[in-house]
Amino acid sequence: LRIAPAKGLSVTAGYGYNQNKYIKSDYNEGKLVGGSPENVANAWASYRFSGNPVLQHFGIGAGVNYASDAYLDDANTMVIPAYTYVNGTLFYESNSWRLGVALNNISGERYWNAYATPQTPRNVTANVTFKF
Repeated sequence: LRIAPAKGLSVTAGYGYNQNKYIKSDYNEGKLVGGSPENVANAWASYRFSGNPVLQHFGIGAGVNYASDAYLDDANTMVIPAYTYVNGTLFYESNSWRLGVALNNISGERYWNAYATPQTPRNVTANVTFKF
């Protein structure tokens, strides 16, 4: 879903429901597939200021990502815990380029991917984008 409810405001959101089970199998029949959370969701909103000559090229954004518990293994004996983390950004955008700074995983949430690999803790990134 993507909407622009007001001038300069953009909102994007998504949701997925998965119930991946082994239906017919000699191994783990009826069990959930490892590394597959049942619920995943995300949302992102950004606003680019307009109307004020001093702020007209500046913007701000924030987003959230969520995944429910998932089993690490196909035997459903080890659980990867659910997680939610929030990101934020400030940016300056002209017609031909954009400069942004982001604070990712603002709360420092500890979380793991489907292979139980620890994911990046709180961090700051910067980017420059050129438009052709």
